[in-house]
Amino acid sequence: MRTFELLKRDNGHDISNNVTFRIPSSVNEIVCKLTGSSLKEVLKNSVYDTHVSVVRDKLRFASNIIVALFKGPIGSIIEHLESIFTNEDHNINTIVMVGGFSESKYLQQQIRLAFPDKQVIIPEEAGLAVLKGATMFGYNMRQIETRISRYTFGLALTTSFDVHAHPINRLVIEGPLKGKVFGLFSKLVEIGQALDANTCACTQTFVPQDGITYYDACLYASTSANPQFIDEPECFKIGSFVVNCTDQNGEVGSTTLWMCFGGTEIVVLAVHNISGLNTSAVFNLPE
Repeated sequence: MRTFELLKRDNGHDISNNVTFRIPSSVNEIVCKLTGSSLKEVLKNSVYDTHVSVVRDKLRFASNIIVALFKGPIGSIIEHLESIFTNEDHNINTIVMVGGFSESKYLQQQIRLAFPDKQVIIPEEAGLAVLKGATMFGYNMRQIETRISRYTFGLALTTSFDVHAHPINRLVIEGPLKGKVFGLFSKLVEIGQALDANTCACTQTFVPQDGITYYDACLYASTSANPQFIDEPECFKIGSFVVNCTDQNGEVGSTTLWMCFGGTEIVVLAVHNISGLNTSAVFNLPE
């Protein structure tokens, strides 16, 4: 595994050449036990006969086998980057390659070929860059000024049924919620949206109706950009908390919810618009 890890990082090695791995003697013993033949004989009778050979205690791989091993992961990386660059809101001109795999000369070459119009930066000790960044972030979370939302966030909402906006099967026809539609996904943040860290900019105002003095603020997330209802397959619940709609004198009033991103947490703040009293809850950002 150590040899393969060095190959993955490339370490100056050209994977267009043949590559040799040292293998423990136990591998040959296991193959003999399972097949009744030596590893050399098994490979000779396989489709890899001309591509993989045994030389004493080593396995020698032809370059096309090694390139094939890298083709899948590198293709996935390029595909993911392409999906990011197609978002016009991002306007990204630079790629910073970090992590052990980023030290691979072959990966660097393929990234440059795939994105000739982008500036590609590989810092010294790219394999340690993630660890160093995590350490710096642990000491000072304000190091990251902007984050890109991985999900669409919103609140569960109950409102009056609108024949032009809501499907008829969502209409409640009896009970306390008659004439209402519930479980609407009221969007606060859209997936891919740039968010300033440690600021509260995502707001929504709720006006209590029908004598209600409090409500449960339920926060949901979705992998969809425009979810309509909280029970859609892409949606999942983050958490909830109770918001009091009355002031010190018992007067019922509207509340404004603020959604704040900072560090690894989401803070939801509900402010009573008459009294200024507030209620807040803290949730961990989903993985």
